[in-house]
Amino acid sequence: MVIPTLAWSLLQSKFVLPSHLALLRRRSPDQRGFSDRLLGGVDRTLQRFIQRVYKPILLLSMRWRYVTACAFLTLLVLVAGLVATGWIKGQFFPDVEADVVIARVRLGEGVAFAESRRAVAQINDAANRLNEEYKAQFGTPVVRHLLASAGTQPFQQGFQNISGPPTGDNIGEVAMELINGADRKWKGVEIASRWRDLTGPVVGARELTFQTQGAGGGNAIDLELSGNNIPELEQAAAMVKEELGKFRGIIDIADSNRPGRRELKLAIKPAGEALGLRLIDVSRQVRQAFYGEEAQRPQRGRDEVKVMVRYPEAARLHQQSHQHENPDGQWHGGSLHGSRRILGGAQCLRHPARGPTRRAITVTADIDKAIPEANANEVVASLNEEVLPNMKKRFPGVNYGFQGEQKDQNQSVGELGRKGLPGPAGHLCPVGHSSPLLHPTHDRDVGDPFRHRRRSGRPRGHGVNPQHHVHVWHRCPGRHRGQ
Repeated sequence: MVIPTLAWSLLQSKFVLPSHLALLRRRSPDQRGFSDRLLGGVDRTLQRFIQRVYKPILLLSMRWRYVTACAFLTLLVLVAGLVATGWIKGQFFPDVEADVVIARVRLGEGVAFAESRRAVAQINDAANRLNEEYKAQFGTPVVRHLLASAGTQPFQQGFQNISGPPTGDNIGEVAMELINGADRKWKGVEIASRWRDLTGPVVGARELTFQTQGAGGGNAIDLELSGNNIPELEQAAAMVKEELGKFRGIIDIADSNRPGRRELKLAIKPAGEALGLRLIDVSRQVRQAFYGEEAQRPQRGRDEVKVMVRYPEAARLHQQSHQHENPDGQWHGGSLHGSRRILGGAQCLRHPARGPTRRAITVTADIDKAIPEANANEVVASLNEEVLPNMKKRFPGVNYGFQGEQKDQNQSVGELGRKGLPGPAGHLCPVGHSSPLLHPTHDRDVGDPFRHRRRSGRPRGHGVNPQHHVHVWHRCPGRHRGQ
């Protein structure tokens, strides 16, 4: 949008502005209004500044041009060094004050829904204590509305949730709507930090984040690890998370490695095979013990009622006491003829954009904006200098790349360097080093500057006083009448 605007202004200055200046007529002093006198006063003040301040400095700088160039170059290097060494901290995406703070929790796969409700209740109680603490300190509550959700995250946004908010027995969310920013003493990031402290650790939580609902480019740190060896990926992710925890101001450290639900693996021992037990029979009988077997389905009015037969709850917890029936109808102890192992299910790892044959784990973290010295760019620089090279030496098959806010920042800076700087430079070059298409003529030896514009005894200039130094715009003086 900037480049077309500059291009249009360039065309206007070369073609339209000279014609407007040539047709200007000077007003007599009696016809001048307040605006003319105001503009005249501003012009005289500006001319005095130019003659008394700007012009002497400009002449001195041109006389000592090499010293001036070295001084500005030194200043440029000094400013760049202050930014590069961290004395001047930078933040690419500015903080936008938000009136909504959201806490999200994710437990392990396969947990009971009651565990999710317990975790959400713990976060909700911490929000109420925060509201009471603020009210006791400042006299008014800071929370306007509070929404606690177990089994869903209604405020979860993004293109991956285009079909609706995520649902599951292991997730929960608490959204806190605050009073207006002008009416409260604490910022949103400070409230989120205090809420996190009051909540404390949540038992069984794989992820626990506290974020303000504002504008931004995503997580402050979003590192993607990819490779073919899943155990190496898990160890590399654990190493990066451990190193991130050593930085001050780093919060909400998590990864995308989601272990599957716990599963029971069965196997037949040789003694069980000798008795005629088959794995499919053992699996079916174990399912009947826990889930039950349909015994009958009586009709009650328009409905059917299933009658399930299964072990009592106390017997279900002691798997070694289960009996198995072989094809001959004989019952045998399960501990003598079969083995069981409770293992975690298969992980759900996504494919990176570089290829479908690799697996990826994303390590994310955020910056506690309530701590002034916490800076995401410094943490990323430290990761690139020390942590990630050591990780690459230890796990050669693991590749890494930054995503989220850091990726958006690098893309924006690259686009600015490739497209943003050539536009203004291309606009300024022709303006500063070329003359307009309609050239002025300097009339110093003639009292009447409009002699070339005579038509029927009437001047056709722009009406400038001939006693001053005048620029008269004309194209072909020899074609006017009278010549």
